[in-house]
Amino acid sequence: MSIKLIKLLLESHCRTGKQRWMGGHTIEWSERKHEIKTTLETREHRRTARNLARMDKRLFEG
Repeated sequence: MSIKLIKLLLESHCRTGKQRWMGGHTIEWSERKHEIKTTLETREHRRTARNLARMDKRLFEG
């Protein structure tokens, strides 16, 4: 899946009130730790991103 689709997926799941996931953030799948790494700044956004990665790790595989 392309990085653009991943960004759209995260954007649709990471909106809380006035805080929004912005397109400038980076997304990286860590094979060693089996977790998603982002530059999202809020704990809720990071938790949402980790949950999405756990639900479908295949998004980040070739």
